[in-house]
Amino acid sequence: MKSVDQSVSGSSEIPVTDPLSREESKRLAKNIRSKSRYEKMKQIPGAYKAFLDRRRENAAKRHERLDDKTKAEHRLQHARATAEYERRKKEKDPTYKKYDARTGIRKRVREGTATEEDK
Repeated sequence: MKSVDQSVSGSSEIPVTDPLSREESKRLAKNIRSKSRYEKMKQIPGAYKAFLDRRRENAAKRHERLDDKTKAEHRLQHARATAEYERRKKEKDPTYKKYDARTGIRKRVREGTATEEDK
């Protein structure tokens, strides 16, 4: 609920908003702490890389522990999101074509002109 503070005389009106709920203020404080910790971590050379490695490993472990039905749901959700993304890109640019770098590598391997990096 927004109202205007009438105690201030003059032509300028000061909007007054409802105070944040306890949950909202806790959430915002947590976001600020998390962001500052993240920024500090990025300043330390190896810490950020270690953080990303741990996060990647934890995500892989979480995925391994899921049952087959949930994994299938995740794959379906990813496929739907990808299809939606492709549809939006094609609507925006009709000449859009998905680029896959591996296509060129496969072609070079087939032709026998692949470099050591390609193999």
